This record gives sequence, C-alpha cells and structure tokens, in this order.
Amino acid sequence: MKKLKLRTIELGASEILSREQLKKVLGGSGSGSSTDACAGKSSTIYCRNGSGEIVKEIEGTGCPTTGAGLDSSCSGVTGYDRSTSSCTC
Repeated sequence: MKKLKLRTIELGASEILSREQLKKVLGGSGSGSSTDACAGKSSTIYCRNGSGEIVKEIEGTGCPTTGAGLDSSCSGVTGYDRSTSSCTC
C-alpha cells in the first residue's frame, strides 16, 4: 500500500469561521447529532419570505437540524428565505 504524505495548509484568518458563523451557515446546534429538541413532538416549520412574512406553515414532528433540511421542507415556496424561516415545537 502506498504511503501518503500530508502537508500542513496555512489558512489566513479571514478564511476561518467562528462557531457562531458555522451555526448560521449550517443551521445546526453544533452538537453533531441528527436529533433535535423537537424529535417526536408536535412542531411547526414556518417558511417565510424576505420580509419575514409567513408564506407557508408545515405541521409535523421534529425540526430540521440543518439549513439544508429547512430548504427541503420549504422547497417550492415562492419567495422562501432561509434566514427568516424557523421551526418551533
């Protein structure tokens, strides 16, 4: 088997995201868990537009743990904006 040589990559400070920035980008709690506080409980996903107005409400159990999960739940909603959308239980 061939041995791999690993190199250290120097990243500039502008290329590193803080924990809070990662949470905003990924939409998760940072725990690495696929479960959430609403798992198995009644929950509502609020798909909102850029003005913050609720365009669609989705009743269910559990909230998406990532922004991509919120995107898939609200896909096809006209004017959907992830930054103003939310989920509550």
